[in-house]
Amino acid sequence: MKDRKLLNRSSAIGTARPQPPNAAPPFNPIYEWQEPTITENEETQRTSRWNFSWLIKWQFWATIVIAIAGTTGFFATAMLLKLPALPSCPTLFVPMASASVRLYCAQLSADKQSLEGLLHAIDLVKELPLDHPMREEIERNIEQWATEILTLAEDKFQAGKLSKAIGMARKIPQNTDAYKLVDERIARWQSIWSKAEAIVAEAEKLMVDSRWGLAFREAAKLFTVGNKHWATTRYEQLVDTIRLAQEESGKLDKAYAAMRRGGSDNLFKAIELAEQIKPESTAYKEAQKLVKEAGEKLYELAMTQLERGDWSSVAQIINRLPAAINKQEEINDLNSLADAGSQAGMGSVAGLEAAIRAAQGIPPGRPLYDRAQKLIGRWQLEIQDINHLTRAEELANSGGLNYLTAAIAQAQLIPRSNPRYSQAQKRIREWTGQIEISEDRPILDRAQSYAGNGDDASLRKAIQEARSIRSGRALYREAQQKIGQWRSTLQRNQDAPYLNEARGLASSGDLPQAVESARRIRPGRVLYDEAQSDVRRWRDEIQGRTNLDRAYQLAKEGTPDALAAAINAAKSVPSDSDSYNQSVQVANSWSEQLLEVARQRSSYDLGEAIAIARKIPPGTSAYPAARSHVEVWKQRLEPQLPESAPELNNEASTSPSPPDLTPLTQ
Repeated sequence: MKDRKLLNRSSAIGTARPQPPNAAPPFNPIYEWQEPTITENEETQRTSRWNFSWLIKWQFWATIVIAIAGTTGFFATAMLLKLPALPSCPTLFVPMASASVRLYCAQLSADKQSLEGLLHAIDLVKELPLDHPMREEIERNIEQWATEILTLAEDKFQAGKLSKAIGMARKIPQNTDAYKLVDERIARWQSIWSKAEAIVAEAEKLMVDSRWGLAFREAAKLFTVGNKHWATTRYEQLVDTIRLAQEESGKLDKAYAAMRRGGSDNLFKAIELAEQIKPESTAYKEAQKLVKEAGEKLYELAMTQLERGDWSSVAQIINRLPAAINKQEEINDLNSLADAGSQAGMGSVAGLEAAIRAAQGIPPGRPLYDRAQKLIGRWQLEIQDINHLTRAEELANSGGLNYLTAAIAQAQLIPRSNPRYSQAQKRIREWTGQIEISEDRPILDRAQSYAGNGDDASLRKAIQEARSIRSGRALYREAQQKIGQWRSTLQRNQDAPYLNEARGLASSGDLPQAVESARRIRPGRVLYDEAQSDVRRWRDEIQGRTNLDRAYQLAKEGTPDALAAAINAAKSVPSDSDSYNQSVQVANSWSEQLLEVARQRSSYDLGEAIAIARKIPPGTSAYPAARSHVEVWKQRLEPQLPESAPELNNEASTSPSPPDLTPLTQ
């Protein structure tokens, strides 16, 4: 603060201006004092004194000394660091270059870390005399560069370039220690390479045998051979090859399966799958073999269809045959014959003549010439057959039995060996049928009129009349159907009285006699099954009544054993018997009665009570309560019973003898 005040004062002194005589002194808000008046003399003396004091201050001289010392040091350092001009290595004249210059340029060349650079570096210094002062350093550098060449060769080998690696290693100077390692290193490389190739060969062999798991496992051995290229690039390539072969082997398996199924569609499917296999695949040769085999089968199938006259199938097959079967001439002939056959298939004389002309276009010496000649002969016969059939059709359309007979005679002129024989025979059968219908229809109509009377004598007469239509005639089947209907009606008329009588007896309660009456209807008769159904129902009813009567007889004794036997007899009544509901009611009643006897006996003889309760069979109303009582009584009696006391069985402990199945008699 004091210095600031002095400076302000100095500034005020240096800048004072003359003031008017009457002017008020200037106001200073900081110091609040009035500036004194200074004379010119005093001002001059003060300024001179201040300039001299500045010159003698120590900071000034210190600055001067530092500046001089810094300048001197800079120039000295620059002189010390100044080097001579570097030589130009690309234009170096080696015979005139000094050892240091050669070594310098050699080091620059070696720093490129290339085979050419390292060999050039060795060439620059290797010719120097053995007694040169720098020979030791040169030898050390040559050894280092030779080792670096071997390292580069190793890198080439690891990159999968064996021949380049060997070539680089062979260029190492023979007078170096690194050269001593060359043969050993090359032998190791070749051994690794051979081992890797053997692994690939084994994996490919496993692929051919479709042993995919072992092939992948064999490929994994490439990780252990000691070469990055085989462990990465070649391994991935081999795995991709195995996967591709596995996928395409699946396609090949599907193709073989389709070919084994046979048929044109399956054979074309097999070819389509096999042709998807790429040439680089291990399955390619096998796929091409399959294509050829399937193509041969298709060609044979086309020939079979040709023999059958299925011309459209022939055309469809030959247009898709693969080129691998190498049967272009045969395919061309098949095309020509398929076109000719299509024209012949029109069934007209004009179409057959056009087919003959097309087949005659196949010249002698062609693969299918003989087959074409055979078809020509067939079609010529077919023209004759068409003429016979046309004449026969004209006769048949004239109407009348005589014309139909003449039409048949005309069609019979076509021999069995001719192509239209089957067609002729079909028309002969149709016309023969028309003749037979005309002859037999009156007979069947008369029989129908007899049967319309409905009495037994008329039905027998209708049957006899219809039997005159012989087997093989057009109306024979219809006649036999009518005969069957009339026989059924006749049998129903004959047996209905027996069945009605039996049902009447059953309604009156005489079931045994009803059974005997129904049994008069013999097996094979129309009403036999219906009668047997009634007989079975009536027998069940007889059995139910018999069992129920026996149950009542047993229950009369009133003893526990008699009641148990009565219950079992009642339970043996058939469920479809009219006595069934009654048997259920009495069985439940007797079971309750038996349970009551057991309860009474429990007051003085628990063992006997348990034995009685166990006689109550399942399915009766008292059975659940009987089981509960037995459990309670057993607990009360347990100290007195042996450990092997019998449990309550699902059936009564004592079973009555089988019921008497003898039918009731009146």
